[in-house]
Amino acid sequence: MANPIKRLNYFNGQFLRAPDFTEEQTYHLEMRRRHNENLHTWGIADGLKLQYTIGSSQIEIAEGMAIDSKGREIVLVEKANKDLSGFVNKTVYVTIAHEYKQVDKTNETGVEGFTRVQEIPTIKISENPPSADQLSVQLILGRVTVNNEGKITATDEGEGVNRRRAAGVVAGDLEARSLTLTDTNVDPSQWSRMRLGAAGRADLQSNLRVTGNLEVTGTVDGRDVSADGTELDSHTSNTNNPHQTTAALIDNQGGTNRLVTQINASTGVINEARIDPAIARDSEVTTLVNTHTSNTNNPHQTTAAQIDNQEGTNRLVTQINASTGVINEARIDPAIARDSEVTALVNNHANNTNNPHGTTAAQVGALVSIDGVNNPGGNVDLVSSNAITLTPDNTNKRITIGETHSARTDNPHNTTAAQVGALPISGGTLTGNGSLTANTLTVVNGLTINNNIGANESLECRGRMRLRQISNSSPTAGIWCSSVNAYYGEVDTAFIGLFNENSVGFWGSTGQPGWRLLVDTTSGNLTVTGNAFKPGGGAWGISSDERLKKNISTLEGALDKLLQLRGVSYEWKEPEKQGNLTGPQMGLIAQEVEAVFPEWIGVDADGYQTLSIRGFEALVVEALKELKAENEALKKRCEELERQLAVGTL
Repeated sequence: MANPIKRLNYFNGQFLRAPDFTEEQTYHLEMRRRHNENLHTWGIADGLKLQYTIGSSQIEIAEGMAIDSKGREIVLVEKANKDLSGFVNKTVYVTIAHEYKQVDKTNETGVEGFTRVQEIPTIKISENPPSADQLSVQLILGRVTVNNEGKITATDEGEGVNRRRAAGVVAGDLEARSLTLTDTNVDPSQWSRMRLGAAGRADLQSNLRVTGNLEVTGTVDGRDVSADGTELDSHTSNTNNPHQTTAALIDNQGGTNRLVTQINASTGVINEARIDPAIARDSEVTTLVNTHTSNTNNPHQTTAAQIDNQEGTNRLVTQINASTGVINEARIDPAIARDSEVTALVNNHANNTNNPHGTTAAQVGALVSIDGVNNPGGNVDLVSSNAITLTPDNTNKRITIGETHSARTDNPHNTTAAQVGALPISGGTLTGNGSLTANTLTVVNGLTINNNIGANESLECRGRMRLRQISNSSPTAGIWCSSVNAYYGEVDTAFIGLFNENSVGFWGSTGQPGWRLLVDTTSGNLTVTGNAFKPGGGAWGISSDERLKKNISTLEGALDKLLQLRGVSYEWKEPEKQGNLTGPQMGLIAQEVEAVFPEWIGVDADGYQTLSIRGFEALVVEALKELKAENEALKKRCEELERQLAVGTL
């Protein structure tokens, strides 16, 4: 239930205390913030621009004001500078958020306290934009690009939802004398302005671009409206008679000497009778002659029979059989035919490599057998076998006989370890049972085991032992710890090894199998599933020597900050995913804590916020001191009132 709106009412003789004045301020703060929250949109109201000098690592945030989604004013009264030299080759976001602290400490009345509350915005630099639920309270001022030398090279407003946003107005009906559309990147003389030009008429002093439809229910005065250039170009280049002009419309446009007068007005066809006959005939003859002379498809359908006797008997065409179109041997000079046949036979015989005369090796005194193997007139093949190789060299007319046995290193005779009394090792891997007994085993270049290694009693390594993962797809490297169970025999109970490339931990198979403890090798973060016990009691030890510290100062406003926190009860949505406990829990909400103690908040690998409470003891100590001081002041005040009552001066 929301708190009712109440403000202080004063009357004579009223006794006022510090909370009354605080309530008075709270009333005005809340009402002003309600106004900002409901009548304005959050964003930058004025100034707060990012500026830098070329070659500098310092980004300057100008004075200005913003409003967040809770209606809180964020005011930077003087410019601020941030050093970005640590963000090499990065593009970072600059954000601003509302923050305050108690200042002007005093104890002049014998009671220690602060006389003022100062509102000082928090300016942050981050590679990542604020989360969606923080975007309206941690406002983006812009982005800054830093080069590989740690120097600023550019700034911009961001992009999408993660960009600088201007504060605005929430309104229904709006009455104004004029409206000006402004942009800091545009010269003021070019800003667009609209005002009431006359009764029922709005005048816009600017160009107007409409990307959607434009609907006008009145009259459009087109005297000053320019034509669409694209439509005009399309019309002038149209060759499809867009105006539907007919021959009849242009038949009588001019004298009889014009070409258009020769068009038949009723059909649109040029009539031969209406064109000079000589021109028509000359054009037709020229076209026919050109077409005929370029025709290669026998336009006259001439046959061989028609040209067989078209000249003397000495022409080659006279030798063609008119009925079949084939050159007949009987009709060609027999001497020419015989000469061609002899020439063909001689050429064929000279090119024949298939022993056309059937000559045998015996006839020419050649080798007839090899080691009793003969094949008169044929070949005897040499065949390689086992480790013997044959390499023919036709160019040099020789055959090289070689062997492959001497170069083999893969145990070609399949000799076993048992046959030679050795351990069964293949390719450096022990493939069977065996034992190695020695007082001392010295490995010079290291011992690599690709799979598992076992020892019945103990395995001692007086140096470093390296466990490697075989490949990205294989299980991670580590050590299994097995136990012997009466029912199941030997059981893999625990595993100590890599969780992934950046984490090492302990995995347990008993109960609900899973990783019990993980250490991130990059950040040093320790994740424990379950509880961590310290049987000896007391807190975990940390370094606290004053000689190791600097910038030491007493905490201020500890009680007020603690009172801003909200304790809640809750249940985890999916406890098994992050290894959380089931059932009702008690604690804090990270997003709420961040507004008070941002240094307690972190982000895990999945992007979820984490909470690490640090320095809580110091906060409690200072808060107790503040409570004690208030109690002492009240005690003195009560004693004074009692004294005044006793003497009748009150």
